[in-house]
Amino acid sequence: MKFSKAILILICITLLCSCAKIEETIIDALVENTSEATYDRKITEYKKAIKANPNDADAYCKLGNVYYKKGSYKKAIKEFKESIRINPDFAEAHFWLGWAYGEKGLWDEAIEEYKEAIRIKPDYVEAHNNIEVIYSKKKLYDQAMEESKEAIKANPDDIEAHYTLGWAYESKCLWDEAIKEFKKAIKIKIDYAEAHCGLGYAYCGKGSYNKAIKEFKKAIKIKPDYADAYFGLAWAYGEKGLLDEAIDADLEGDRIKDDKEIKKYKEAIKIKPDDADAYLKLGFIYLWNKDLHDEAIKAYKEAIRIKPDDAKAYFLLGMAYGQKGLYNKAMKEYKEAIRITPDYGVAHEYLGKIYLSLNKREEALKEYEILKKLDPKSAKRLLDDINKTSN
Repeated sequence: MKFSKAILILICITLLCSCAKIEETIIDALVENTSEATYDRKITEYKKAIKANPNDADAYCKLGNVYYKKGSYKKAIKEFKESIRINPDFAEAHFWLGWAYGEKGLWDEAIEEYKEAIRIKPDYVEAHNNIEVIYSKKKLYDQAMEESKEAIKANPDDIEAHYTLGWAYESKCLWDEAIKEFKKAIKIKIDYAEAHCGLGYAYCGKGSYNKAIKEFKKAIKIKPDYADAYFGLAWAYGEKGLLDEAIDADLEGDRIKDDKEIKKYKEAIKIKPDDADAYLKLGFIYLWNKDLHDEAIKAYKEAIRIKPDDAKAYFLLGMAYGQKGLYNKAMKEYKEAIRITPDYGVAHEYLGKIYLSLNKREEALKEYEILKKLDPKSAKRLLDDINKTSN
């Protein structure tokens, strides 16, 4: 079934990202919606405390925590390390240093810090859970399961541990074991939308689509803006041949996901106005998922203002202009991307396509000649387009 394959791709993405959702849930619980002025006030406050007492490990840890919440992970790491230097057995400082390393993609270093936190505080359930998250990201599912089991041993009613263990089992296609863990999480908290959703995916894995639909609907009832539950519902409907229902659920999931992503990147920009990457991601959502070309153009222009030598930003701006039919403007941006990065193959390809749109076949052929050396596959695609316009 053609539609079913598309849905399955979504499911694969969901399975790979599921543990990241746990991480986000924990962050949401720990990080309040704080203004930049409040962050600055707290930084000043903790720096004064450190000046008054340079051996105040707690003040260094709290200062690192504020930097972490601001997204200043390098500064956060420095403060957490200073806290640990003063008090090597400060479990919370090791735990938060693990968080900061994780944000920078330093997974092995993060694991070492979480393990150190557990050595000091053996029942540190959150540290076990975070190690499980990282193991899952590294696709080390056996180790991930062991960490969740350790967390459950420390606290049998740890709802997050049962939930993460369910996903670890699911990642290994151990559907029955996953179902048991999600059910345990739901028994502890009946309105746990994420566990109902995970249970729905496990039932889909077993081919029990009616049961899956029931669980996804429960998740949506509890949490109406739960995009992954809609994607799961679309999968289950698609496998049952209910294509209209599947398409409706999939579209609703896309809408919710896009709105959340837009909000997330706008919040990131509010906290860090010079975050060029956030503008690029925001523009991408506007361009490809929302067809808001003018909004995409604004976002890409902001990215370029912050980072004028980013070839990718010029390329994406060119694509946004191209989508609006503003071919001369698109051509200008593609050329700028190539000026910054001369071997930018896809920029040469799209510049060639723009030349064709402007009836400039000879210029398109020049781009084809360049592409032959850079990227033969892109060159072939462009040549195919050139030949089509000649016929």
